[in-house]
Amino acid sequence: MACASPVAPLCGKHVQGAQFEYADSLGAQHIRLLDLKYGKQDENVQFSIQKYPLSAAPDYIALSYTWGNTKDTVPVLCEGKTIFITRSLREALLHLRDRRKALVRHTLPNRSVTRPLYLWVDAICIRQSDTKEKSYQVGRMALIYQQACKVIVWLGPADKSSDTTMDYVNTLGAKAEACGLDR
Repeated sequence: MACASPVAPLCGKHVQGAQFEYADSLGAQHIRLLDLKYGKQDENVQFSIQKYPLSAAPDYIALSYTWGNTKDTVPVLCEGKTIFITRSLREALLHLRDRRKALVRHTLPNRSVTRPLYLWVDAICIRQSDTKEKSYQVGRMALIYQQACKVIVWLGPADKSSDTTMDYVNTLGAKAEACGLDR
């Protein structure tokens, strides 16, 4: 699904005032996936959004993250149009974009690293202002996460206790896998 009336960036700067609008509502059988675009460290997050039947969606990664302060939003670009997301989500997307090649190699080993990297992110892939769509999609979230080829949990940037916490999480994960609880 293309963003309606895309506005091209001029000389690397975004044209002010062009706000992203969802082209249509989703029913219970469809999902939106975002294709996270390559970018340099100093560039803003950019992506496109496409609609797929859930039963025929391409391989995608589901991102679970802490929303953080919902009033602390920052602009990112969907095909040249502005969409505001939480600062926490932007940090997660920047982190994934910076590690894109390794992420594709480990998650989708048969896919070229130059092919699209599809993500499902609730705040972007569900039109938050559409109560009916939100109801359908929230009701399908368990299935959306189950069908993802990987689920990434973003708790925020690392701090001094992150290594200890991640060691513990990895130990729990290994025990879960040993018990057959990995899926």
